[in-house]
Amino acid sequence: MNFMISIMAIGAIVLNVRKKRASFLIWIATNSYWCGHNFKIGEYSQAGLFAVFAIFSIWGFYLWGREARKNGRLYED
Repeated sequence: MNFMISIMAIGAIVLNVRKKRASFLIWIATNSYWCGHNFKIGEYSQAGLFAVFAIFSIWGFYLWGREARKNGRLYED
């Protein structure tokens, strides 16, 4: 499972490089998973780090959507 989540996170980087807003949705999912996983195994500082990453992913998803609407694009190219 951990390997699959890591591959998904790397895929999100590729999408982000290609300026696809969906990258943030994948990061929200993968960062949330790592947050929970690290909390479960007692790595609380690492869990906190991934919680912050998840929050930034939510923020990025929101900002990219707002920017797209501002520029008159309701969907990605």
